[in-house]
Amino acid sequence: MQHMNSGMSNMNSTESSGATFSSWDSYRLRLLFSSWDITKPWQFALTFFAVMLAVVFYHFLECVTGCFEKGMILYLHEIQVAAPVDSESSDLTKLPTIVYSRPKGWATVKILYGLLCACKFALTLFLMLIAMTLNPSLFLALFVGYLLGDFLFCDYKLNVLMGGHHPLQDHGGIVRKLLQMSLCVNSSQQSHEANELLEAHKVTSTDQMMPIVAVGTLWVLPRVFSLIYLVVLLVWIVETQGGFGFDASTVFGWHALLMSFFVTLFTNEAVLTYTAPLFPQLANHVKYLKSFHSLCHILSLTSLILGLVAIVSYKQLNPAEFPFFTMYSPHSWLGVCTVALWGCQLLFSLWLFVLTTWPVGSTTKQGLLALHHFLGHVCFAMGLATCATGLQGMQSSDLAESSSSSSSSMTSTDFSNSTMTDMGGDMGYGPHSTKAQLASAASILLLAIGISTFAALKFLPRQTKKSIPPADQYQPASESELLHEA
Repeated sequence: MQHMNSGMSNMNSTESSGATFSSWDSYRLRLLFSSWDITKPWQFALTFFAVMLAVVFYHFLECVTGCFEKGMILYLHEIQVAAPVDSESSDLTKLPTIVYSRPKGWATVKILYGLLCACKFALTLFLMLIAMTLNPSLFLALFVGYLLGDFLFCDYKLNVLMGGHHPLQDHGGIVRKLLQMSLCVNSSQQSHEANELLEAHKVTSTDQMMPIVAVGTLWVLPRVFSLIYLVVLLVWIVETQGGFGFDASTVFGWHALLMSFFVTLFTNEAVLTYTAPLFPQLANHVKYLKSFHSLCHILSLTSLILGLVAIVSYKQLNPAEFPFFTMYSPHSWLGVCTVALWGCQLLFSLWLFVLTTWPVGSTTKQGLLALHHFLGHVCFAMGLATCATGLQGMQSSDLAESSSSSSSSMTSTDFSNSTMTDMGGDMGYGPHSTKAQLASAASILLLAIGISTFAALKFLPRQTKKSIPPADQYQPASESELLHEA
């Protein structure tokens, strides 16, 4: 009885000391390393997205490892070290004999395969340690990242399982090149039987499309970079510009946020609509894509107007002295040119798609469509440049204001003994401070948004691209077709 009571007490103490999740508003923690000390909300937000991307990268490593495994098997079949076994054959006497020998230099291939598996295993342990922090927000990041990774790489895994993917030929034959380089074998040394086997495994025209991994990567990168940029921008606005409000010291935050919505969110989605649509299931529905493209531009116009109202209010509420001069910076004139070109593009689009009726297959309309696409890309690039110069201009003004307020309260001796790093003024805004680095990080993210978006436009095919029939095959369009086109 005494032992039973002691056992019950031990069980109760174990239950009472059991691990539980922390609260949702807790963000202060040290993650894995002593230098990874999270003390501010913006650091926790960046960690959230980093964990989510790490889980997506885990799925990528899993696909790469599976592709390499299948590539090794096919390569062994190819060089006739091992013969493929037909498990569905009913006559077991006709099954080929499996040769268990390996070619010379196979140890190098095993080292490469071991490195891949070790990287995947290390990343698995890394994610497990993150889950053991018992932070609910990071646990949510793990969940969302796993969901996103499965969404991106599901089709690729299915293609591998169904045999619709050939690792030795797809992705530019990189698996074959790695194997040949490890074994010190040239491609000219392949036997005639291997070439026949490759001809038998050639993929169809559908499988010759860009691999699903590349498509998923080009689809997700512009969105991820845009979301991270908006998070960094929000932190920068709250930490350095006073947040959001309607007085002289806080109204600027609305201008920065709304103009970033205009460029990195709505215009970016409008540009990507016909190559990497936000909803891939709409890719084959031209009418819905056009409606979504128009909706993005309507939201862009709304953000643009509200952002211009915010900056006009900011200039009116502040004195007409430095740093509140009007139309003196490169950002100001770039913004005017961007808005003007965007307005011309809007009028041109209304004339091209609404006010004018074109015959089916018109070469003139195809040329004007190419001009419309070009101007849209130029507007997006100019918008990114305007956002970057705006961050730089505002940061320079804040640094100048902080330095002047700090130096005015110091004597000449104090000024000579101080460094610019300490001259943060009341804002704590120094050249090497974390607040100053936020604007630089946001500018780098703008560059990443531009590169990833234009990569998607370059390498992904347009969803509604149609071939123009020869002139002798043109047929007059009926009245219903013209109305539908309009």
